[in-house]
Amino acid sequence: MHTTHSLHLLHHLIYGCCLLFLTCCTGQRKRMEQIIQDAKEQNLNYVPFTTDSLLLEAVAYYDRHGTSNERLLAHYLFGYAYRDMNEAPPRHHHMGRCRCLCRYTQPRM
Repeated sequence: MHTTHSLHLLHHLIYGCCLLFLTCCTGQRKRMEQIIQDAKEQNLNYVPFTTDSLLLEAVAYYDRHGTSNERLLAHYLFGYAYRDMNEAPPRHHHMGRCRCLCRYTQPRM
């Protein structure tokens, strides 16, 4: 009986840790989606980027966890942030990365 109770507690502990992990990852993905959405709107409305810190975080996240389309969009917007900050070498790097990623993107239907 004692063993059954211990296994039951262990099961709940593992289940709770899994829920915490999924909530953390889902929250991070939502945050990255919001960063990209805000950057897209900023770029479409011709509002110059003054910092790259949030986009840097999004690029790093999508390089590890994103689809090829998400990586492409993150690097594309990151290149435009550097364009607005007048930093050519990083801009060329990220625009070149976009060209490489274009080979692996899935067309949207």
